[in-house]
Order: sequence, then C-alpha cells, then structure tokens
Amino acid sequence: MGTRQETGIFVVLLLLSAAGLFESSSTTAPANGLGLSASEPTKEKSSRCLTGPKNITTRQRLLLGLRIPLGSASADDLTAIPGIGPTLAKGIVRARQSGHGFDSLDDLLEVRGIAAKRLAMMRPYLCLTGRSGS
Repeated sequence: MGTRQETGIFVVLLLLSAAGLFESSSTTAPANGLGLSASEPTKEKSSRCLTGPKNITTRQRLLLGLRIPLGSASADDLTAIPGIGPTLAKGIVRARQSGHGFDSLDDLLEVRGIAAKRLAMMRPYLCLTGRSGS
C-alpha cells in the first residue's frame, strides 16, 4: 500500500472486518462469526466465500482474511496467492474456461503443476463461487 488514502481504506476495512459487518453469501442465518450456517458440511465450510465489501483489490481481500473466488478470479488475482505464479495462474484460468468451472477445490488437481501438496498450500486462500466457465 503506498498512499495515505490506501492505508486509510485498509484500516477502515480491517475494522469493519473485525466488527463482523460483512454479510456472507449464505442466505441462512450465520451460526458463527464466519457467516456459515451450522448445517453446512465441514468440507464445504472450508471453501465458502464471504462476500466482503465491493471494489477492493485481491491483495486487500487477502489482507482482510477473505478468500479469492476461484470461479471469477483472473490470472492476476491468482498470482497474489502464495504458490501460484503467472504460468500456473494462466493454467488455472484456462482449465476453468475450457470446462464447466470448478465444483470443488479438489478439481484443481487436474491442472498441470498442481499436486496435493501445492493444493494444500493454496486451499486457505481460495473459495468456490461464481462457478461459470468464464
């Protein structure tokens, strides 16, 4: 973050995040501070996206502890995630566009260059939403 304005925006977003003022993408009442309902299976909880504020950068999402939506992330967005370089990011976007999208984070194992160890490193930063082929 370079400017005072960016720093100020980040501080406000951080405070809003800490206060729990973000809505979740779930339509059910939250069962915990993460906006996830208690009835959701454990596997799905780990890959759900919180909506967060609009018009923030990918790096700001990561700093706020928000995950990057795999279904709509650009190659540039994906390079902000540890373990993903430009070539791998392009491969992920290409795989998403060539098929039906990703139904699970485990579908990333089909992308060349992603094995179980790398997926485990990337998993905390990714979530499922916007499962379009775009």
